[in-house]
Amino acid sequence: MTRDEEKAWEQVTESSRYTWTQDLVTFHNRGELLFYRGGESGSFISITKAGLLTAGAYEYAFPHIGEAEFTIKVTEQYPSLDDATIAVSEKLGVGFLMETIFR
Repeated sequence: MTRDEEKAWEQVTESSRYTWTQDLVTFHNRGELLFYRGGESGSFISITKAGLLTAGAYEYAFPHIGEAEFTIKVTEQYPSLDDATIAVSEKLGVGFLMETIFR
């Protein structure tokens, strides 16, 4: 990774300090959802294609979320990714949707 690429990833990580951010790399590579908030350390929500939702905390996301260490605090199984996404949206409300979809 060049220094310019590293700086770009650092800016992406920093931009999540106060708002939920979807990691598009995870979605494009695996078809799964990963949301995070907190900059270099904070909270995350992950949803697999099979509907497994995990949530918890992460640390050391430097220069990006792919480098983080995750601590799972909640695991819930839903029938599908869509069902799990709806459940998260209902629990976290309109603010979560606004931050992740319309950002």
